[in-house]
Amino acid sequence: MKAFNNLKVGVKLIGGFMLVALVLASLAGFNYLQLARLGALQDAGAQRARDAERALKTTGAAMMLYRVIADAQLNLDFQETQQLWAEAKQEAVSNLAAVAAAADTEEERVQVTEASGAYDQIVRLFEDEMLPALRMAEASTPETLQMDDEIDGLISAMQKPLQAYAASISA
Repeated sequence: MKAFNNLKVGVKLIGGFMLVALVLASLAGFNYLQLARLGALQDAGAQRARDAERALKTTGAAMMLYRVIADAQLNLDFQETQQLWAEAKQEAVSNLAAVAAAADTEEERVQVTEASGAYDQIVRLFEDEMLPALRMAEASTPETLQMDDEIDGLISAMQKPLQAYAASISA
């Protein structure tokens, strides 16, 4: 303590100022790091919100598939149906891929797998069974109407896990 008391007033003032400056610089650095972490959390939260939105958009793509299927039964314009089907399939595939890539938890991965499985069944049923039956009969038949009911159930089976996925992200 004697050494400190023996110092000149100017040295004591400069030392005190340096100590205060060091404390302020430390606090500023700490605040900067905390703000950077907060920004990263905000960005992650915004990305998750976009993921939830994409999942809901995919449920809309499922409805687009169903509209094409219903249109195929009513209009029997197979050339237009093929074009609309290709567009609807592409949208559904890209949305499902984006949703699958964003799945963070095991529950989310299971939900995406369920939705993808239902999508695959919809495509198989429409392309391999329903569309050929419509072309052959050139009209809706009880068989195609039964397939339509089955596809309706598959559309719901595709949408429900995606809605649960979006809800889990939002929660």
